[in-house]
Amino acid sequence: MFLVADAPRYGVSVRLVGNVKADPATGQLTASFVNNPQIPVSLVRVALRGGDRATLVNPPACGTSDASARFTAWSGQTATATAPLTVDEGCGAPFAPTFAAGVSSTKAGASPSFSTTIARGEGDQPLSRIDVSLPPGLLAKPAGIPLCDAARAAAGTCPETSRIGSVAVASGAGAAPFALGGRAYLTGPYGGGPYGLSIVVPAVAGPFDLGVVVVRASIQLDRDDAHVRVLSDPLPTILDGIPLNVRSVTVTIDRPDTMRNPTSCGLLQIAGSLTSTGGANLLRNAPLQPTDCGALAFAPKTAIALTGATQTRDGKHPGVDATVTQPAGQANIKSVEVTLPLTFALDPDNAETLCEYDDGLKGVCPEKSAIGTATARTPLLPSELKGKVYFVKGVRFNAKGQRIRTLPTLLVSLRGDIALDLRATTAVDKRSRLVTTFAGIPDAAVSSFHMVLNGGRHGILVVTSGKDVCAGAQKAAVVATGHNGKQQKTTAALATPCSPAPKMVHMARLGGGRVSVALRSAAAGRMVVRGAGGKWTSVTRKVRKGQLVRVTLKPSPSARRSLARGRRVSDRVSATFTANGKGATTIKGRMLRLTR
Repeated sequence: MFLVADAPRYGVSVRLVGNVKADPATGQLTASFVNNPQIPVSLVRVALRGGDRATLVNPPACGTSDASARFTAWSGQTATATAPLTVDEGCGAPFAPTFAAGVSSTKAGASPSFSTTIARGEGDQPLSRIDVSLPPGLLAKPAGIPLCDAARAAAGTCPETSRIGSVAVASGAGAAPFALGGRAYLTGPYGGGPYGLSIVVPAVAGPFDLGVVVVRASIQLDRDDAHVRVLSDPLPTILDGIPLNVRSVTVTIDRPDTMRNPTSCGLLQIAGSLTSTGGANLLRNAPLQPTDCGALAFAPKTAIALTGATQTRDGKHPGVDATVTQPAGQANIKSVEVTLPLTFALDPDNAETLCEYDDGLKGVCPEKSAIGTATARTPLLPSELKGKVYFVKGVRFNAKGQRIRTLPTLLVSLRGDIALDLRATTAVDKRSRLVTTFAGIPDAAVSSFHMVLNGGRHGILVVTSGKDVCAGAQKAAVVATGHNGKQQKTTAALATPCSPAPKMVHMARLGGGRVSVALRSAAAGRMVVRGAGGKWTSVTRKVRKGQLVRVTLKPSPSARRSLARGRRVSDRVSATFTANGKGATTIKGRMLRLTR
């Protein structure tokens, strides 16, 4: 600070040089004028301009405090003085910031830019933290973006390859705060989230360069609906003793192919939770209405296979291998309902143990309740998600809030770059068929989902009602619903661990109650040909792939006695084929009448 005093009448011009220092932590100013001219002074008055371009700003809180001064004479004597400074207007500062957020395109499934702006009035309490929750389906795509490491993120030196957006800040008092620009970078895990932001703003105002202001933010993902939450660290309020007085912040994510719109066209909300330095908290919302959802196709494919060659008959426990795939650019899957044929039922008692209901809600099931594994691939993430499938006790609540046990549920705990929990309920429909429903699937693109449920000793699926998986085709009804409301109903043929069925080539009656049969095998293995009702004795042959097997079946002793008494005897030819490592498949020919 330079004080210039001129007295043309006396030919005097005085230049006083003052050094002003700011406390780095509090911003308290101390001005020092030393080595002043040795001339008597009776009064010095300094008046600094006020208004929008003032160099000083009042304290943010009302009250009276003392300005102090210390004077030192050339003789060595010192004197001190104080003067009260009172701030008594605008007390009880409000906290009423504005909040705006939106996307550059509302088209469902599109890849828009995203921007949010928080601003406050001059007399409002300063901002401390910004917490923004995006609606389900408005997601980021980290895949393909090199992440800035923790050290560079903290220092504000992230590489350009990690930049995902820009930042605009207005800072200062008055009607025309100073505008600053910066950049936003994507980082690795931070603040308990799988990803983070490093928001870097160079603090340069004209000739003054105070370095850079770095604000870190945690990007968190809800494990149930996958909605994104961005939670900032406390915003700095002072830098090297200079109050930042942040008036507005705009963050724009504009790197191409970084954001994804929902595929649901329901009215959504972008939520902002804003906190002041005084501890006040305010909630603000901005609407988001996606459009053109109906233009999105919806055609996922479901394939289901049963596993366990020795688990195909009544009372056995086959495993399940299910895969769902979907091309890019379609509406995301909201729910999948699979209805199994009457051949199968749920067998909770065969499970090693069940996860408690409350533990299932928290996703902390014991290892013994794991009944399978799952993997999921999404174009949004650089690597696949993997995890285990847990068997969880089912509970519903009556009108009084009391718990009532229901059929167990499934918890699919996917882990990787993010953590995600999928849940499925089980029920029995009016036709006594087992129905498994994955409802509330996040509005996120999934290239493939693969789930394997164990069979055998602790398998939860059981063959029931005296049925045999290999006795005929097994089909499941699949109903998939998209987030855009479209529905797809298909019938999925269940692949089985059964041997390929032999082909009945020829069958003819012979005299004496005999029948000649010709069959062609589809694989190498063992074939047993007999009467389905026990009226013919059995013949066993080892066969090669494609071999034509010719056998003559003779009547069983009981059939021979019946024929000798002139009784009518009828039966079907039954051929059971067992390929190596497969379950047996049985086919039956037409009904034949035995003759003497």
